Amino acid sequence: MEPDAPSRALGCVALPVLAKDIGPNLESVFQLWSDPRCYLLVGQMEHLPHLMVVINCADEALLAATKALYNRYPTLAQCFSGFSAHSAELRGDRDLYARKSPTAMGKFGNKAGPNFLFQETMNFAEAHGGFTLQIELDCIPIEAGWLAETVRVVNGNQRAWVIGSMYSGDHGLERSVQTHLNGNALYNTGDPDFMRFLNEIWIADLVNIAQKRPNLAYDCWWANEQSQA
Repeated sequence: MEPDAPSRALGCVALPVLAKDIGPNLESVFQLWSDPRCYLLVGQMEHLPHLMVVINCADEALLAATKALYNRYPTLAQCFSGFSAHSAELRGDRDLYARKSPTAMGKFGNKAGPNFLFQETMNFAEAHGGFTLQIELDCIPIEAGWLAETVRVVNGNQRAWVIGSMYSGDHGLERSVQTHLNGNALYNTGDPDFMRFLNEIWIADLVNIAQKRPNLAYDCWWANEQSQA
């Protein structure tokens, strides 16, 4: 059966961030996207995606500040169907990011914060249908018109669950991350089967093996599974 129209669409662009990023870090992204050299659109798009910021933990005041920051760049409203800011409500061990520790510093592993922030971002994005383009703050567009180009990628890979880029550097990688797919990618959050896989297998397995492999991040999980086969 052919997928329906929403599964072909780019439904959402999502920015997962930390509370401390609401300020210059997030504003630098909005400034860059507003620059003609990196502007999202060249011409028109029939269906515009929703823009969403998901913060690891935020109160109502911080969510309002995020919305106000977006409103400072009115040209962005021409590229999106709407804007929303959400709190992932991560606290304690669920918000942990412990670098360079060989042993688990928390119940859910040393990269629990990024892992759960990714999961919550995908769950919020599900409501918008189609694919979600997740963009981290250090991901920089290299030319104008990248939003429409993303839609063309989606329309050419309608049955995919995840579309992204593998490592293309000139240094060798160990086997466990040779097929690592960067977290800046497209995810088919409008597909119920993908969402069940995400929540019941992908993230659930990260939790189950957190003490054994405490430094495993969500975007290395598939590569790690392959290397263990």
